[in-house]
Amino acid sequence: MFSSAFPVSYRRQDAEYIYALLAAGNSCSLVGLGGVGKSSFLRFLTQPDVKHYYLGSQDSDYNLFVIVNPRDLVNPPAALHAEVGDAWHGYEIILSRLLRMLQGLDENRLPGVEKVVQAVYHSYQSLFDRQSLLSVVGVRLLETAVFQVMTLDSRLRVVFVLDDFEGFLTIPAHFFQSLRGLRDQFARRIMFITASSQPLDELVVKWMTDFKDKEMMESFVELFYGFTRYLGNLDAASVETLLNREEQRWRFKLDLQTRARLHEITGGHAGLLRRSLPVAGNAPLNLSIEAFVEYMLQERGVLIECHTILDSLTLAEQMALRQLAEGQALEPGTHGLTAKVTVLRQIPLLLAYIRKQAVFAEQDTQIEIAQSPTAQPPRSKPRSPKVFISYRRSGSAMLATLLAKELERYQIEVFVDVRRVEQAGPFADRLFKAIQDCDVFICLLSDETLTSPYVCQEVEHAYTTGKPMIPVFQESYFSDPYVGSDDAITRLLDSDGVHIMDVRNVFIEATIDLLVKMIQNTFKKLPNT
Repeated sequence: MFSSAFPVSYRRQDAEYIYALLAAGNSCSLVGLGGVGKSSFLRFLTQPDVKHYYLGSQDSDYNLFVIVNPRDLVNPPAALHAEVGDAWHGYEIILSRLLRMLQGLDENRLPGVEKVVQAVYHSYQSLFDRQSLLSVVGVRLLETAVFQVMTLDSRLRVVFVLDDFEGFLTIPAHFFQSLRGLRDQFARRIMFITASSQPLDELVVKWMTDFKDKEMMESFVELFYGFTRYLGNLDAASVETLLNREEQRWRFKLDLQTRARLHEITGGHAGLLRRSLPVAGNAPLNLSIEAFVEYMLQERGVLIECHTILDSLTLAEQMALRQLAEGQALEPGTHGLTAKVTVLRQIPLLLAYIRKQAVFAEQDTQIEIAQSPTAQPPRSKPRSPKVFISYRRSGSAMLATLLAKELERYQIEVFVDVRRVEQAGPFADRLFKAIQDCDVFICLLSDETLTSPYVCQEVEHAYTTGKPMIPVFQESYFSDPYVGSDDAITRLLDSDGVHIMDVRNVFIEATIDLLVKMIQNTFKKLPNT
């Protein structure tokens, strides 16, 4: 019997939960942090010794796992799309991986499997038959193949494991509807396990814009209602298991104090443990825990892992985590204070990374992405647009820095003042000059933005200097009394702007693209540009 790289007790509570669902004929959705090891855990679950441990010797051979990864999708040439249909690549990969799994079965343990392999192979080859109506037969070929498997033995059950589920959302919604139909034909004998960084219903909202597509996806997603497992950090026993494995890989052994420190600063996050262990082996002795964290953050691999974790969060979750990293208290029920954030706040290494990064941390100087506002671009190249982002720290600080980072990717120079003092007072000369030098004035509008005298002074100065204005309306914004100039605020609110879904974290990329186009179009219309 093949065995997994980890002992069968690895992530025991997670494995027990999933196998209990499968034993009852239910599907399961795994939602995990970036770098938490979702893919390796899925592979672990499907190993024969793990199946035997959780299902018993009698049932394990009759539970067949088919692992499908979107990185292996084969897209036909565009010229063939009209002929083969827009979901062909979905059926192709499911049938391909089903066939591969069946080919690994033993005829002696499962009599008749060789004939089933031939039948499934025929179905798979039929996908490539240019004489068929390929745009409609994909689902029928899959049904036929699964039917052949199910008639082999009434005890057989098939679990389709869809790793990195976000990658499958390029396949049309009707493909997932057909998977639901397949499951309904063989209820409690066909199950699915999905792995993603966000809950499936949130992914549908984010990826699907057509109402009919959402309805079709709903039929598939409802299989997982009440059956979602959040894959968090490792338990203490699994941490020791992973460290032992990594020590063997790197061929050195850590002292007990360093092992304990790694567990402490990573919170048991699998990816951070893997990245940190080789660095920890070279760390100077007798470092304080704070110095140990700083030493880890000098390693590029650790920084990449921290970025991967943050990139798997929604905008609201990132904002909440930043506030926690800065020591700010969050009320229970705060949007963004999710199960994932609750786990991540226990990772000192990640919190230190957040404080260290300019995109998340407050600094004692303004953030100027790209070049200084006073710097002149080379004469041989057209200069880039310059924008000034006005915002209120409470409610918009994180969005301001994230937008600045995104705009910089489009060669737009951004000025964001982070020395926010939310009170009336003399208007700083540096802000006067930054607004004077900008081409476009952007104002982030949350529910309390226009009650800030500080923001209203910036709006008024942009108005008096004739700067084009683009309002960015956040989800919390509503019309409210303001403290600034009527003419200036009216001009801002009447200007063409964008609405950003920063709370629900949907259509963020599309909104940023629209904002970029508005900046570029406005810039082109300015004289001397």
